[in-house]
Amino acid sequence: MLPEFRRLAVASEEPQRILPMAGVVLPRAAMAGDRGTLRDITKIILELPGREYWTLVTAPAIPRALARAGEHDALERFAAALEDGRPVGELRTAKRVSGGYLSLAGGRPGDAVDAFRDAVSLERARDAHYAAACAELDLALALAAAGDSRGAEEARDRAATVLEPLGCVNPV
Repeated sequence: MLPEFRRLAVASEEPQRILPMAGVVLPRAAMAGDRGTLRDITKIILELPGREYWTLVTAPAIPRALARAGEHDALERFAAALEDGRPVGELRTAKRVSGGYLSLAGGRPGDAVDAFRDAVSLERARDAHYAAACAELDLALALAAAGDSRGAEEARDRAATVLEPLGCVNPV
């Protein structure tokens, strides 16, 4: 199913089809260790025309997947591409998530905590419960890296109240 989804989205050459596909395919590729797919899809994203518009439909799952896979160069390029977009909707969250993971990679867990707290707040403000739960898991990683194990556990617990009833075991 995912290969067909990918093929159809890429063939369309339409950002509004490619980016949602990337939000599904990249996390799966990250979990599977499929670096080829990660790099191919990231290249396609970064070559999309009309960046100031496509960034409006950018899923925060994209930078999460790149970070999980250790693709920090791709994450940096992706984060830079987001700077062209208007600061609305999911773009605001994707920017925070990208920045948070870049901060973690750069050894600045305090900055990551701030970025991920902002992401959680943005998702809660738009009543995006699943997205807020995913952002809570980002926050938990940063809090743990900052040495706040209690705060990390609390963030994971908040996420679990949403994710466990859905049967989510590997959110990226």
